[in-house]
Amino acid sequence: MKKSDSHIKIRGARVHNLKSINIDIPKNSLVVITGLSGSGKSSLAFDTIYAEAERRFVESLSSYARQFLGVKEKPDVESIEGLSPAIAIDQKSISKNPRSTVGTITEIYDYVRLLYARVGVPHCPACSKPVKRQTVDEIVKRVSALAPGTHVLLLAPIIRSKKGEHKSVLAEIERGGFLRVRLDGEIMRIEEARDAFLDPKKKHNVEAVVDRLVIDTDLDKARLRDSTETAIKVGSGFLIVNDTFQDILFSEHLACASCGISLNDLEPRSFSFNSPYGACPACTGLGTTLEVDSKLVIPNPRLSLLEGALQPWARASHKVGRQSWYWWMLEDLASRHSFPLDKPVGQLPKKIIDFLLYGDGERFEGVVPNLKRRWRETDSEWTRGEIEKYMIVKTCAACGGKRLKLESLAVTVGGKSIAEISDASIRDELLFFQSFLKSAPKEIHLVLKEIMRRLEFLINVGLEYMMLSRTSTTLAGGEAQRVRLATQIGSHLTGIIYVLDEPSIGLHARDHAMLLKTIRHLRDLGNTVLIVEHDRETMEAADWIVDLGKGAGKHGGKVIFEGLYTKLLKTNTLTGEYLSGKRNVVIDNRERKKLSPKEFLVLSGAREHNLKNITLTVPLGRFICVSGVSGSGKSTLINDTLVQILLAHFYNARTTPGSYSSIKGLEKIDKVVDVDQSPIGRTPRSNPATYTGMFGPIRELFARTREARARGYGPGRFSFNVKGGRCEECEGQGVKKIEMYFLPDLYQECEECGGKRYNKEALEIEYQNKNISEVLDMPAEEALTFFKDVPIISERAETLVKVGLGYMKLGQPATTLSGGEAQRVKLATELARRSTGRTFYILDEPTTGLHFDDIQKLLLVLSALVERGNTVLVIEHNLEVLKNADWIIDLGPEGGADGGEIIAEGTPEDIAKNPKSYTGQWLKRNLK
Repeated sequence: MKKSDSHIKIRGARVHNLKSINIDIPKNSLVVITGLSGSGKSSLAFDTIYAEAERRFVESLSSYARQFLGVKEKPDVESIEGLSPAIAIDQKSISKNPRSTVGTITEIYDYVRLLYARVGVPHCPACSKPVKRQTVDEIVKRVSALAPGTHVLLLAPIIRSKKGEHKSVLAEIERGGFLRVRLDGEIMRIEEARDAFLDPKKKHNVEAVVDRLVIDTDLDKARLRDSTETAIKVGSGFLIVNDTFQDILFSEHLACASCGISLNDLEPRSFSFNSPYGACPACTGLGTTLEVDSKLVIPNPRLSLLEGALQPWARASHKVGRQSWYWWMLEDLASRHSFPLDKPVGQLPKKIIDFLLYGDGERFEGVVPNLKRRWRETDSEWTRGEIEKYMIVKTCAACGGKRLKLESLAVTVGGKSIAEISDASIRDELLFFQSFLKSAPKEIHLVLKEIMRRLEFLINVGLEYMMLSRTSTTLAGGEAQRVRLATQIGSHLTGIIYVLDEPSIGLHARDHAMLLKTIRHLRDLGNTVLIVEHDRETMEAADWIVDLGKGAGKHGGKVIFEGLYTKLLKTNTLTGEYLSGKRNVVIDNRERKKLSPKEFLVLSGAREHNLKNITLTVPLGRFICVSGVSGSGKSTLINDTLVQILLAHFYNARTTPGSYSSIKGLEKIDKVVDVDQSPIGRTPRSNPATYTGMFGPIRELFARTREARARGYGPGRFSFNVKGGRCEECEGQGVKKIEMYFLPDLYQECEECGGKRYNKEALEIEYQNKNISEVLDMPAEEALTFFKDVPIISERAETLVKVGLGYMKLGQPATTLSGGEAQRVKLATELARRSTGRTFYILDEPTTGLHFDDIQKLLLVLSALVERGNTVLVIEHNLEVLKNADWIIDLGPEGGADGGEIIAEGTPEDIAKNPKSYTGQWLKRNLK
C-alpha cells in the first residue's frame, strides 16, 4: 500500500504563519491538532487541508456549476496527497436564519412532518373534536346499525347559523322538489316555511328533509343509499341524521360536522412553517411578530403631554415646534375629551391613556395602531427604522409562537400535536416515539425508526436537553457544532475527512465520554476525523496527535510533536508538560478564600424556562464560576435573566429579562460589563484595531507625518471607511463580497489593492518606515513594541497581549475571528478602560479556543480584576478554571426539565465533597 493511500501527505504548507511544514497524517483515524492559540492549528486543519479538498471538489464540477461557486484560491502548499472529500464542522457555519431550527438542520422535522401527514388525526381547531372523512357506504352502514324501530330523518343542511330571511334559499329547496324543511329545529311543509317570518338580524338553520325512514329488517338499502347521496349533494358534502333524540352529523369532506370548518388534505407541507400551506399567516411561520410597545411610546409617565410624553409625536413635533399636525391633533383631542395637557401622563385616568394609545376605533386611530399601520404600509426603510424604535419582538398571538396554522396544530399523533413534540426535550421525544411504535401502523415503522435513530445521535453528542423547535440563532458555538455532527452521523457517509473545531465546547465533563464515543463511531464508518482541540480527554482518546508551536503568531507554525498521547506526555512541549502535570494552571487566591464575602447580589424567584423558582446569591468582589451539566439552566439564569436585569438597570437597555421575583444589592455595583462571544463586527471593516479604539490614534500619527502634512492629508485619508485614501474598487474592505444567496456569503481578495484596503497615494505615507496597511498587518505583540512611545496605542496593544491575543493582527477582519477570540478582544477593550473597583464582569465560557497556557494567562488577568475589588462571574465547564474559582454555583441535577436547581454552592473544595454534584465528582479527581 502506498503511503498516500494510508496517510494525508502534506509538503511545504505555508498558509498564514505555517513555516513550510511537512507532515503525514494517518487516514481513517481520530487525529487531534493542538497547540497554543495562534500557533497555526486552524491554518493547517481548515485553511490548508479542508480548503484544498474543497477547491478540488469545486474543480471537479462542470463549468456551469463552477460559475455559481466561484474559483477557489489554492492554499499556499507545495503538494497534498491522499486527500479525500472533506466536510468542515466549525462554530460559525450553522445558519443564522430565524427559520432554521434544530429539527430542520438535522432533517428530523422533515420525517416528523411526513409522519403527521400519513397517520395524523385531524381535529377541529374551533371545538377540538376529531375530524374524519366518511364515504357514502360508511354512512349507510352507520345508519343501518341504529336500533330497530328507530325513526330517522335524512336532512341536507343548507343554511347553518347565518343571519338573514333566506327566502331565496327556501325557494330553491322548493324548486328541488323537497316537500318539507326543518327550520330552526322545527319540521314544517315548504309552503309554511316560505311564509314564516325569519328575523334577518338573527342566525338561522335551514335543512331540507330528504327522506323519512324506519330502521327494521325490511329496510330498503338501495333507497337509503340513494337518499344519502342526494342529501350529501344538496348539503354540499354534509348530512344530518335525526333519530328523534339527537342529530348525528356526517361529512364526506375533511371537515368538522359541528362547526362546518373545512380542512385541507394532510400533506407534509401542511406542517412546514417555511411553506404558505402550513405557516401561521400572522407571523409567516416565525413564531414572533414586531409589535408597538406602549412603554416605548410613553417611556416617562412623569412627563406631561405638553412636555412630550408621547415620544413618537414629541419627536415629530420637535422638528417644527407647535405648528405640527400632531400638536394640533393633541390640542383638539384634549378639548373634545376634556383632559389637561400639562398634567403628568401617569396621573391621567387610564381611560384617557388607553384612548390616546389605542384610539376609539372610529374617529381617532390611536398612536399604537397608527404606528403599526404606517410600519406595515411604508416603502421607506428610514421610516420603518424610525417606527421600529417603538416596537419589540413578541410571541405571535395567533399561533402562540408555534409557527403553524391552527388547523395544522390541531392534528395529533399519539395524542400530541407536532408543536408539542417539537417543544419536548430530545430525550422525551425519543421515549414518546418508542412508545408510539408499539401501536403504530406497519407502513410508518421505517419513518419512526429513522426519527428515533437521529434522536439517539443527538443524545449521544450530549444534546438530550435540546428541543427540535430551538432556533439556530440561539445555539452556542459548541451546541451548533454538535447538532451538525449528529446530522453527519445520520447521513452515513464514508471515506470523508471531517474537520472539527473544538466540539467539546460548552459540554460538561460528564458528557465527554458520549461525545467521544460518537466521534469514534464516525471514524469507524471509514472516515478520517481531524479535531482542533485542547481538551485532555479528547487527546487521550486520539489515535494520533499533532502539536504546533512553539509559540503563537510568527513564533508558531511549526510541528513540534506528532505521535501517540503516551509519547506526548514525555516531551518538553508546553502541551506535554501541562498534560503530564509538570506544569499546572493555577492562580494564588488563597487569601481571598480565607476572607468571608460581606456583600452579595441576590436574585430571587428565577423561573424562566426550566428554572425552578431559584435564588441566586452572588458574593461580590470574588471570582465566581457558574457550572452544571448541559441544559441545566446556566445561560437562562445568567445571560437571559441576570445580565438583562443589569443592562436594563444600568444602561436602560430595551431588554426583557427572564421571569424573576426580585433583585437586591444593585447599589453595591457601579458598572456591568457583559463580555459575550458575539462578533465584534459583521463585515471585514471591523477589526481589533477599530474595536479597541487604537485605530483613531494610529491614523492621527500618520496624518502628523511630514509627507502627509505636505500633501494636506488629514486622519480621514487613512480611514478605509470613507473616500479619499481607501481603494475604491473594494471600498476599503480589502475583499470583495460574493453573495451566495442560500449559502453564507464568500469574500475574495480585491485584485486592485491586493487586500491592502488603500490606494497608492495613501500607502506612500510612512510612519517609522511602515505604511498604514503594514501597521494593520502587525500582530498585537509587535505593535506593543512599535508604538512603545505612544501610550494611547501601546496600552491597548498590551491588553490584547495579556488576554493571549499577541498573535492577532490589528487589522484582522472581524468575520475571521472565532467566538472565543471576539470575546477576548472585548475583554481587552474593557481592560483598557478604567475600572471603578465595583465593576461586575460577566463572561460566557471565556476558555473557548484556549490552550492550557492561554488559560493560565486569562486567569491571571481575571484574578487581577478581582484583586482590585471587582466581581468576575463566568459560565464555565473547564475544570482548570473551576478548580481556581473563589466560589462555584453548580446547577442541575440534569438538563432540560430535570434541571433548573442550584445543587451546590461554595468553594471548589466544598463542591468536590457534594455527592449530588456531577461537577463535584469531576473536580474531586482534579483537586490536589
